[in-house]
Amino acid sequence: MKRLLAYLFMLLCFGMLISVKADDINDFEVEGLSIGDSLLKIYSQQYIEKKKSDLKFGKKKINEYQKIYKKKNNDTYDVVILYFKSGDSRYKIKQIKARKFFKNKIDECFRQQEFIVEDLEKTLLTSEKLETGIVKNKSYPNGDSYLKDVTFYTSKNSKMHITCYDFSKKDTRSKDRLSVVFKSGEYSNWLKYMD
Repeated sequence: MKRLLAYLFMLLCFGMLISVKADDINDFEVEGLSIGDSLLKIYSQQYIEKKKSDLKFGKKKINEYQKIYKKKNNDTYDVVILYFKSGDSRYKIKQIKARKFFKNKIDECFRQQEFIVEDLEKTLLTSEKLETGIVKNKSYPNGDSYLKDVTFYTSKNSKMHITCYDFSKKDTRSKDRLSVVFKSGEYSNWLKYMD
């Protein structure tokens, strides 16, 4: 009974409502949103058009996909970034990136990451998992920033990343954080051409 209550508590803490068994990334929710949902579920068209922004890769601005930030009314995450294809009148979500910040509490990030990973392993019907362990953050090759990533490759080339970022103040002003990313196959395939 205690284990069940702890499990339910952790699910509530992470805002992830997961089907008992799932094989499609669209079956997972973060803050009540799933891949394939319309942004019109939570925002008006006018609000989306006013708040959307293009993507940046390095100094290059790309407008094939756009994003919008959801910073208010989140139960678990500090910020959720929602990506959609430009020109889509339904504003269907193609990637969800949720962040929870941990100031000087990276061990807590690792614990929460482990819980999410264990839950996904029990839930996914078929997937391939790749785990990095704690490695140097390639964005700061000469610095002291690290990350620990677990990636699940699911059906239709979609991906789930659960990553803890441990940033050094010498490298960046970014905050240590847990990042949960659900990426549609369409968006994953597009990203391959951006590298």
